[in-house]
Amino acid sequence: MRLFLVLVLALWQSFFINTAQAYTNSYATPLEMKMLPKLCQVRFQYGHEAPEFAKWRTILGPEYIHVHHYCGGLVDMFHANENSRQRQGNLESARSNFNYVLRSIQNPKFILLPDLYYRLALVSKDLGNVGEAIGYAEKSINAKRNYLNPYILLADIYIKAGKKSTAKKLLLQAKKYHPNSKRLKRRLKKV
Repeated sequence: MRLFLVLVLALWQSFFINTAQAYTNSYATPLEMKMLPKLCQVRFQYGHEAPEFAKWRTILGPEYIHVHHYCGGLVDMFHANENSRQRQGNLESARSNFNYVLRSIQNPKFILLPDLYYRLALVSKDLGNVGEAIGYAEKSINAKRNYLNPYILLADIYIKAGKKSTAKKLLLQAKKYHPNSKRLKRRLKKV
């Protein structure tokens, strides 16, 4: 009986280790892997304890352990854009992954925090939660004043809502940090 339990435990452990490894390696297609930030490529390919990931452990600090959820959220966003039948589920999964990282980090200066807020703003907008999207975009800007993406997202939301003066004010703020941005110039022409 004891041998049987040892075998069952070994098979169970092997299944979950192999499943997690396969999930990590096959979750993103080869094309999606190329579109991911380098830290996600290395994390998915080698794992967080691999020597290849050492540079990222140093950059990210103790929060590195949670980065696969950030990366998984990005992949979920890719999948939401390519499969309309599963769009809602992929967006919900992305939101869940990003929120997991937000709940898990201890460092208020975590390097990915501005992007986490921005990604949550995108997901919230795509799920139809515009108010929530605005809140996350504002948090992203507050976390990193010169991060262009949340300014553009907010401006687009305000333009769509007919609040062109609010959009223009935001775009002019962003222009202080990005005076030569073509994206900003295109948006400013709309307001």
